[in-house]
Order: sequence, then structure tokens, then C-alpha cells
Amino acid sequence: MERMAAIYDDFVIVEHPVTIEQALKQISGARLLVVRRRGEIVGVCDAHGLLRQLEKGTAELTYSEPFAVVDEEALFQQRPDQASYWLVQNDRGEIAGWLDAVTMENILMKRKLSQDVTELTKDLEAIVDSIYDEILVVDATGTILRVSNRSANNLWG
Repeated sequence: MERMAAIYDDFVIVEHPVTIEQALKQISGARLLVVRRRGEIVGVCDAHGLLRQLEKGTAELTYSEPFAVVDEEALFQQRPDQASYWLVQNDRGEIAGWLDAVTMENILMKRKLSQDVTELTKDLEAIVDSIYDEILVVDATGTILRVSNRSANNLWG
């Protein structure tokens, strides 16, 4: 399967428990901290959340953001309001990347709009092909973009 371009790969996996100080050292260059306990993912914390905890003077990292672990196929059955973060697994069950809710919403909206445009295009093609008159669709430079079946038959045989 082709990897989605919108999946971020700037994450770090740390073992629970972890202090804010340890987390800050490990998150360098990443935007998401994935917390694991005994091999199981138990939480996520983004860089902003980590800095907020540092400002509060919290010693041990806390993580309460809702997250889900899914493969790329299951990703598109999710709703943006189901989690704040999605951790995307590869075929081997390893975390390959992540998405946040805003990115997820944008991806799903683009997919829906793409489907709508495809359906409208098919409807317009069916309408043009069913009209009795000959129809040529041209752009501003005179390039023929679409020809009705009747036009094609009458013009080119």
C-alpha cells in the first residue's frame, strides 16, 4: 500500500514512568511523545502539552489526550471527533507515524470532496452524452475538452 503523505513521522516512544525532564530530552526534533508501558501504548503527549506541564512544575509526565492505534486501512473509517491523535501501525504492528484531529478532518474532507467531484463529473458526462444535439466543450484557448457521443460520431464517423 502507498504510504499517505499526511502521516507524520516525528514521534518518540518512551517507557512509562517518565519525568518531564526526561521527556524533554527525548522529544528533541519530534512533536509527539508516545508513552509505552510493558510493550503496550498507554498515552500520547504533544510538545505543547509537555511544555504546559513544565510550566506548571509537574515532575512526572501526565498524558490524557484521547488516542487510537489503527492501521492505514482502518484510519479512513475513523471520525475526527473520536480521538485527538491516531497512531498508525505498519504491517508488522509497529507505529509508523501519527495524525492529529485537524489533519484527519482535512484528509476526510478532501476524500469526500473528491468523491463528490467524481460523481458530479459522471453525472455531467451522462447528461452531455444523452442530449440529442451535438455538443463540444472547449476552453478559453479553443482546445476541445469534451465531445458528446453524437458529435464524435457525426464529426469523425
